[in-house]
Amino acid sequence: MQACVFREQDLLNRLPIGHTGNNWRQQFCQVEAFGDASTGVGSTATSATVPIAAPNASQVSINTISEQHAAVGPNAKGWRKSGWSISVCGDVVMPPQPKLNLTGLSLTFVPGGLGIWIAGIIISALFISLGAPVLFDTLERWVHLRNAGRVRDSTESALKGGGTMALPMLAAVEDRTATKAPTSAGGPLPTVEGANPGFEEQLTPREVQAVKQRLGIQPSTGGFDQDTRDAIRKFTRDSNHLTLKTYFDLMGRSPVQAGQVVGSIPGSGAQLHQPFAQAPALAENLNVKLDFPGRVPVTESTFSDELRALTVLFRFKMETDKSHAATVIKIADEHPEQLDTADIDLTNKILGVSTVVQPRFPGAPWMDVALGELGQVEKNGSARATSNRRVCEYLDAAGTKLGDAGDTTPWCAAFVTWVLKHPYSTVPRFVGSVTVPAPNNPPTGWVTLSNGFNIPDKVPESAKNWIRWARPGALPASVVAVGGTPTPTPGDVVVVDNGEGGHHVGFVFEVNQVSGEFWMLAGNQRKGTRVCVSRWLLSSIR
Repeated sequence: MQACVFREQDLLNRLPIGHTGNNWRQQFCQVEAFGDASTGVGSTATSATVPIAAPNASQVSINTISEQHAAVGPNAKGWRKSGWSISVCGDVVMPPQPKLNLTGLSLTFVPGGLGIWIAGIIISALFISLGAPVLFDTLERWVHLRNAGRVRDSTESALKGGGTMALPMLAAVEDRTATKAPTSAGGPLPTVEGANPGFEEQLTPREVQAVKQRLGIQPSTGGFDQDTRDAIRKFTRDSNHLTLKTYFDLMGRSPVQAGQVVGSIPGSGAQLHQPFAQAPALAENLNVKLDFPGRVPVTESTFSDELRALTVLFRFKMETDKSHAATVIKIADEHPEQLDTADIDLTNKILGVSTVVQPRFPGAPWMDVALGELGQVEKNGSARATSNRRVCEYLDAAGTKLGDAGDTTPWCAAFVTWVLKHPYSTVPRFVGSVTVPAPNNPPTGWVTLSNGFNIPDKVPESAKNWIRWARPGALPASVVAVGGTPTPTPGDVVVVDNGEGGHHVGFVFEVNQVSGEFWMLAGNQRKGTRVCVSRWLLSSIR
């Protein structure tokens, strides 16, 4: 018995592969009992004994069936087998064993087994024809389906732990005006005690509580008390009022619940690529005030990249200090995400300032286009879908579909190309605009654009190829020799040695001849991630 069990275990541990007798019997045969266990009727004592491998016992002693066993009584069903059954399942049986109280056992053919076998062959052939990728994809989908709940639970746990999970949604409001409180299915939305009209009154108690926790106010319950106001002023170093910008700086996200409930509301401000009710008014005002007629259509409904650009440029124009130390330039370098929004205060400034056209950048009107891009940051994507869409626009300007490779592609030269190709780099419409004439003598191998600029004819996305850039004629000279040191003019395109054996290109923003340095406005700066202003030595110019 022990030897029989061990042999059976060995069979079960093998893969059922190959046309062997054991595999055929497992596929097409079944065990059928016959005879009487107590009397042994249906057995014969004169049969020859031979060994055989059966599916449930390996090499046990059984009796060979012969024609003389045909008449063995009513319990002998199964002894007589057809030719097909004998050829597949064999002509062997194990007779009844009265002493062990066991009936006889015989292998008989299963008619349905053949159909299942044929269906298996067809299905296997189908999957083999589809190839391994389809099989692995199907398996992957099945595994994801099995684990969907588990993945979602672990993801939500991580969001909760990091404090970045979206707040629960409230019912949609019916109305939102200055004279009517917001309502939902459960009644008016609660107003936090001490909240100022505008942005603060849009926040829910839970959002205010989160702000107080981040500010270190204990206890974090209640509303905008004096301790909270003092903490806000200390954080902003300016105002004790909470704005969208301040909220974003503190929490790392916008007030999700308030924004989703009421949509674009006064106080919630604009967010990049999101719908914004005051977008048409901003577009109309900025087009005029910044000398960009028609640049952003007055039908614009979102805070688009072009509208963002004019908003950033407006902030620069409104500053008293327009050097490299300007506030908006510092923000682009240190907190660029702040330039992707326009809170209620900035919106009111844009809409409230008198309609006075701001002069273009002196001697280089294209610099206003470049300044509007301050703070654009790459997402380190290897494809267009995972990249900053604006950076992909820069790349596309240098080479058709170059943005398909994502914003991990070096894009400093592409940024320069995009600015010079921009249709609003040379619009001579209002006071302060400058018409850019064609260059006097463009370098050989360069192409002159319809607006008078020249760019490298081949591979403009390579920084090194911009070394011989020539400033359009009739404008201030590009380079003035001062004691043998090249002194570029603001607005010039210059190439510098990046100190790592490579080159970098951008626009001259400010020059200090005394210290021998200059500040360059360029893309792919600040560890190769953003549009900002950086300091370079004049001696690094190539």
